[in-house]
Order: sequence, then C-alpha cells, then structure tokens
Amino acid sequence: MKEPGRERAEGATQVTRGRQQVLAVLVTLGGSIVVVALLGGSPLPAMIVQLVVLALLGYQTMRGVGWARWVLVALTGLAALGNGYAGLESYGADGIGWIVNASLAAIYLWCAAVLVLSEAVVAFQAAARARGAAPPPAP
Repeated sequence: MKEPGRERAEGATQVTRGRQQVLAVLVTLGGSIVVVALLGGSPLPAMIVQLVVLALLGYQTMRGVGWARWVLVALTGLAALGNGYAGLESYGADGIGWIVNASLAAIYLWCAAVLVLSEAVVAFQAAARARGAAPPPAP
C-alpha cells in the first residue's frame, strides 16, 4: 500500500513532467516553423500566422483544454505525413532536400506521439483544469 504523501509527490512529479513535455513540444514546433521559413519553405507572413496559431493552441493546451491538444496532434500528424511523403518523393532527386523533409517528418511524429501517449501530459492537463485554468468541458 502506498503512503498518501508519496502518492502526492509522484502525482506532482507527473504534472511537472507533463508541463515540461508540453513546453518541449511547443518549442520544438515553433523552432521547426522558423527553420522551414529560413530554408525558404514558407514566406514570412505564413510563418507569422503559423506561430500565432501555435501560440494560441499552446496557450490553451497549457490551460488544460483538451481539444487544443488534439488539434495540435492532428496538425502535427498531418505535417508528419506531408513531410514524409515529400521526403519520399524527393529522395535522390534534389540533394539533401529529402533529408530535411524526413527529419521534419520524424520531429512532427515525435511531437504528436508525446501529446498522445504521455500519461504525464494528461496528468498535467487534469491538474491545470483542477486549478481552474480551463473552463469545464461542455456536456
């Protein structure tokens, strides 16, 4: 039987780990948006729009809003599929372009996997909702 104090400490550790994982995913996605823009993959206005959308979704995810996490999962999953396909299409054709696309696909896939599979992220969002940071889910 676990001691109540130890259970609380483990829960706090999960919440902290979840917050760190969400922040790591958001920083990684933001960095990849900037790198793609610097490599000429998207114009400056598109980068700004992407960063604003990421900031808004990240803010809601940090508040514990569940739909924001799933929207991030869907968008990063689609980005992983698109970059993976582009990497396969350009393999051997344009030098290192396929490596960039394959690397971005792996990064996006990792980000989506962390948001979906991490119990710590779920614990963090539940704690954020319990603090009153997010509105309760609709009935």
